Amino acid sequence: MTYDHKNNERKNKPHLAYEDDLQQDKQQEKNNPTVSHQLLSNPQNLSPADIITLQRTIGNQAVQRLINPAKDEAENEKEDLKTVSEPTPRYHIESTTHAAQRVPVAGRQDEAGATASDPGVGWNYQYDVSFAGSKCILAIKTKINPIAHSDGRAVPTADEVKQVKKNTNKAFQQVWDNEFVLVETDTKKKYSLRTKLDFVDSGEDLSVSLYSGDGRANLEEWYVDGDTLTLAHEIGHQMGLLDEYEDPTVADRATAASPGIHTDHSIMGNYYVEGMDQAEVKLRHGKHIATDISTATGRNFSAIKPNKVVMLLRRIMGWFY
Repeated sequence: MTYDHKNNERKNKPHLAYEDDLQQDKQQEKNNPTVSHQLLSNPQNLSPADIITLQRTIGNQAVQRLINPAKDEAENEKEDLKTVSEPTPRYHIESTTHAAQRVPVAGRQDEAGATASDPGVGWNYQYDVSFAGSKCILAIKTKINPIAHSDGRAVPTADEVKQVKKNTNKAFQQVWDNEFVLVETDTKKKYSLRTKLDFVDSGEDLSVSLYSGDGRANLEEWYVDGDTLTLAHEIGHQMGLLDEYEDPTVADRATAASPGIHTDHSIMGNYYVEGMDQAEVKLRHGKHIATDISTATGRNFSAIKPNKVVMLLRRIMGWFY
């Protein structure tokens, strides 16, 4: 898959009918911010009309959690007692009339070397997607293999493995979950793209060697004390996304002026220099994922960013299920 790096995708993006809905949502929030302010101050005093508005915006289950946080906190406490090695420790997919069927998505990326002596970069990637209601769930089955390092460091302990799973899944969610909406071309139906890691012992999409201490991580080699934002970046490769920082050995990223370079605070770019706290996913990432999902499912999807108000509300409530 290729990207048009020379053009600004926001300026050149064609107008689509469903974008009118997003504009209306933004205008309504601007004209009548009462619901958002009430949500932040005292959600228990929301009026029936406000509740209906929120139900249409973020869903009935999320509103129930907001109005009755004590029940949700109790459920979260029970959830925290479960081991993070279980397949889906922090997610609950709502039941639907038809069982959600997982569809495998797979592809390959190859980046040519900058010179004849440079080998270039290439890897295979895969994950599963399933549809449940208004959600598209992207799941990466991940197997963690704790091993001793060649420099003599001991095998990570069971507790360390457990903590890495918990921290990595949290970082992956914070960076990638609910950052895109898939719009089906034929029906115009919208699906929030939800992301999760399923830690498994077999049948994995991604196999990772885990070492004690710290070190330079990549997609298949992690460290117990490594930075979790870096792991969120590396897992981006498992969704078929390219690096976007300068690398003199790769043709499309050999110099600062190369077409594969992006300096817009991308999670796939040089966020160490640009600011780790500003690293974020970009619409071009969602477009790539949407194209792969379209190919795998035989359905045509485009990707858009969610309404900013909706994203804010979901983050306030920690809406991960």
